[in-house]
Amino acid sequence: MELPRKHALTLLVATSVTIPTSALAQSDHDPVIAVEGGRWFNGTGFDDRTFYIRSGYLEASEPARVDSVVDLRGRYVIPPLGDAHTHNLDGDFGLQPVRDAYRAEGTFYVQVLTNTASGAAQVRSSFEGRCSVDVLYANGGITSTLSHPFLAYEPRAMGLFADWESHADSIRASRIRENDAYWFVDDQEDLAETWPSIQATNPGILKVFLLDAVETPAAVEAIGLPHGRGLRPSLIPHIVRRAREAGLRVAAHIETAADFDIAVRAGVDVI
Repeated sequence: MELPRKHALTLLVATSVTIPTSALAQSDHDPVIAVEGGRWFNGTGFDDRTFYIRSGYLEASEPARVDSVVDLRGRYVIPPLGDAHTHNLDGDFGLQPVRDAYRAEGTFYVQVLTNTASGAAQVRSSFEGRCSVDVLYANGGITSTLSHPFLAYEPRAMGLFADWESHADSIRASRIRENDAYWFVDDQEDLAETWPSIQATNPGILKVFLLDAVETPAAVEAIGLPHGRGLRPSLIPHIVRRAREAGLRVAAHIETAADFDIAVRAGVDVI
């Protein structure tokens, strides 16, 4: 079995055993490290066996030469974990403790399913080092005008953290986080116009919102805090097609069984 260099490292980090990074640098004369005494996850249970690190790869076959040995002393070894749906790591606020917590628990893959594109741009470089956390950002959620996640971002961008009802009119009119934390798409013309801007934020995955979606929703209330139904169902296949052409997967927020059916028929990847 061979895994990329980062996987070799993260498998071992989970055991709280430190292997010097210098020992894993790739060269023609790499040291060969035997990793003994571990109980390795095989997909259904754990095997007691030895693996070897050579040229930054984890190998099952015994090499002709072993330069050093790491004894795991019966610790359990699992693949790195992943957080498939979070809104963490959106900008530099709290970045260090959250990133450290992910690494400490063995989570090395994080999928941020809606965030501010500007926040992602601020911190992307924080995840470029060896044995860092791999992060995919969806950036702004694609929804219909005034639908979720509008209220999740706009009032806070205005500095409002409570008593939103009394500020409903100003919230409805505000667009501070438009094309950053949310994208309003009500028809195919909107989609065509918005698409280049969405791509320009360099998303790793796209997030679409179905909120008990119907093709002809009732008009959003003219007063009070808005609660729209997300994207029209007919738009989802067009977003998925564009995503495929751009090499991107699509995640869908759903609220009903009908939303689930819409998303599946459109070919989304994550629900």
